[in-house]
Amino acid sequence: MAAGPDSLLRYVRRLVTRQPEANEASDAALLNRFIWDRDETGFAALVERHGPLVLHVCRRVLGDAHDAEDAFQATFLILARKAATIRPPEALPAWLHVVARRVALKARSAKARQFSKWNPIEHRLFSHISQNWQGEPLKDYDTMLNFIRSTTTETGLRCQAVLDSRHYPTKVKITAEQKKQVRIKKSKVLPQWNYTILPQTKRPTYF
Repeated sequence: MAAGPDSLLRYVRRLVTRQPEANEASDAALLNRFIWDRDETGFAALVERHGPLVLHVCRRVLGDAHDAEDAFQATFLILARKAATIRPPEALPAWLHVVARRVALKARSAKARQFSKWNPIEHRLFSHISQNWQGEPLKDYDTMLNFIRSTTTETGLRCQAVLDSRHYPTKVKITAEQKKQVRIKKSKVLPQWNYTILPQTKRPTYF
């Protein structure tokens, strides 16, 4: 089928350099041609028509041009699989906008997790927290806490958050000997970020 990654990549390269020409056929007509006749030109016309919108959404969320192209391709591959589920067909632009944004957000969260030191459960929660408060001004602690507390995942994970108002001294220096007493087990993957602090076998002496 022409709606594969290679052909979509060629389209996105063209969209970067020029605007597509208008096509007189409606979205509904082009979708029906693709769904019922597997008309490759119908699908190509949809990519030409709505590609700029999808690419704009992906770029806005991801920033990086290469990541945006990957999300662009993924969005239209989803369209190729689910074209028959779009009702009404005239809602295609809105459908593509939602799918493109969802794909781009997942790609952004996945990329961030590659460089994070947090454990897998926190990975899943932090990505949803970021989506929950995206575009909202975090003007005070209460606003931040409410966004965190209202975050849920598709599998039912929920967040709890409280404000720790205790005072913690800063710029406290410890000796090399004291550092040796901290039991750190580093991961094989990005050990500078991924590690586990193991319990002490005996109470360390800091002072």
